[in-house]
Amino acid sequence: MFFAGCAVRKPPPVTEPASGFDRETRQKIEKTLKTVSSKAANRSLNQLGRSTMKEAVDIMDMGPQVAVLLVEKLKKSGNWKMKYWIVDMLGYIDNSNSIFPLLEIIEDPSEKQQVRLRACETLKELNYKAAVESLHTSAEIVKDIKIKAKILETINALR
Repeated sequence: MFFAGCAVRKPPPVTEPASGFDRETRQKIEKTLKTVSSKAANRSLNQLGRSTMKEAVDIMDMGPQVAVLLVEKLKKSGNWKMKYWIVDMLGYIDNSNSIFPLLEIIEDPSEKQQVRLRACETLKELNYKAAVESLHTSAEIVKDIKIKAKILETINALR
């Protein structure tokens, strides 16, 4: 997907390749995400959060490099609740490779509003001050008033 505002910035290089996981770890991550995905298909967002606490802990225990795989899944997932869960998880995993994918979510008008708002919260929670300049661009691109207000709130929090 191409967004006009994204043309002014380049995605940062990914510092940890997803292929850097050993087979066993990658399989464990895939199995965990498959479990979350099946739960996301038939539960409310609140139920999903409560029912996937074990999976969330498993993902967090794998360290910051797991963010690369989460971003891969984020881009492939069609279920908005699964995307929300991944965006939320990225807030617990300190990895700067998350910044650009979160900005893409924020700017994407086809993305569900809850996911876009959660992406702003995640950037705020991670305290990524490097995202401020890009968030200014996002604020110019985004038409949704609620999203724009959340972007400005996030910018103020990161200053």
